[in-house]
Amino acid sequence: MKKRGKIGIFYVAVMLQISVLTGPGFAGEVIDDPRFLAERAVDVNPSLHSVRERIRALEYEADSVEIFRDPVISLEYSNVPVDSFAMGDSPMTGIQFSIRQTLPFPGKNDRRRDVAAVKTEAWGYQLDEQQNMLRAAVEKAYWNLTLTRQLRAITERHVELVGQLIDTVRFKYQIGKVEQHELLRMELLRKMLRDDLADYDLRERQLTAEINGVLHRAADVNIGTPADAAPVAPLSDPSRMHEVFRKNRPLLAQLQTNVDIHRKSADLAEMDRWPDLTVMGGYRVRTESGMDPGTDFITVGVSIPIPFDFKHRYAAMREDHATQAAAAQMEYDAAVDRIATELEVALAAWERAYQKTELYRSILIPEAEKTLKAAMTAYQSDLADFSSLYQSELQLLEFDRSVTEAGIQTRIQRVTVAALIGRDPQMR
Repeated sequence: MKKRGKIGIFYVAVMLQISVLTGPGFAGEVIDDPRFLAERAVDVNPSLHSVRERIRALEYEADSVEIFRDPVISLEYSNVPVDSFAMGDSPMTGIQFSIRQTLPFPGKNDRRRDVAAVKTEAWGYQLDEQQNMLRAAVEKAYWNLTLTRQLRAITERHVELVGQLIDTVRFKYQIGKVEQHELLRMELLRKMLRDDLADYDLRERQLTAEINGVLHRAADVNIGTPADAAPVAPLSDPSRMHEVFRKNRPLLAQLQTNVDIHRKSADLAEMDRWPDLTVMGGYRVRTESGMDPGTDFITVGVSIPIPFDFKHRYAAMREDHATQAAAAQMEYDAAVDRIATELEVALAAWERAYQKTELYRSILIPEAEKTLKAAMTAYQSDLADFSSLYQSELQLLEFDRSVTEAGIQTRIQRVTVAALIGRDPQMR
């Protein structure tokens, strides 16, 4: 009776341990908001600051692309006899004042401004896309860190549970009811779980350093994560996301802007082949010479280069940009197909992960807990063998880990969908 009483005490302890396997952890820790961390990363990340400065430089560059040359003023003392250098000795002699101004062909500067403006716009979209990807990377790392800590907490609780089971098996071994190998298998399982804890510690350090690196701060700053994160339900109308990403994804806007850059550059090359116009005016001061009263002269004129373009330079430039515009359009179309595929994969993974959490939490885990309790009761009464007890524990461990991973996957896939469409997928 005393032996059975001791086994009963072990049984009660194990039952209590099973009942708290899914309890909350990380008590007292301040939880960081992943979206706040993502926005902070966007604000302080040096690579994004570099892109912002590049955009500022392009804005100044847009003001300098217009070509309007400075006027040319000349003063000359011309047609002077070499033997006297006097103005009155020849009616041809005079002092000439002149001014020349080259005017760009109408429309050239407008096209140069258009090309510069669309280049600045493309860099703006590139900045938006980098910010979009950085936010997603920070939030995914945050939820992976959350998952790592939750799996570690589950493993710690199972280490304690296995310890209780080991005490029960050891007691039965001491009274000769089980073989030694059963006790050794349980001890081996506990060692394996403890080794898993070391892997979780390593992964936690890596993810913490990764997030802090993006936040531009010390690698060991603690990041608070929730002990239990409820799964996020999938979208009620996921097909609408295919329309949303075409309108909101910065990458597609950037690629479409690249098409516009080459098309506008082709138009500029077509316009550049037309020559600029130079207008001139002059005033010639003369003096009386013989029968010539020395009336002053004025000169007005226009000059324009003949656009032969012997080497077909501008035609080649136009064709080059037209070809690159076609290639950029193909890149845009390929990106649309790629994003649509990745979006469908993420939406499916999100839906499946949520279904899994519902199934495991409502059916599989409660049944696995009942199975382990039943196996423990039967094992206590010598109605079940060691294998049933061992497999019941492994099954519960697997289910606990699976439901935790599935719950975090709903959040990770939500972040993935947000990055793919360029906005919060649940925003109206």
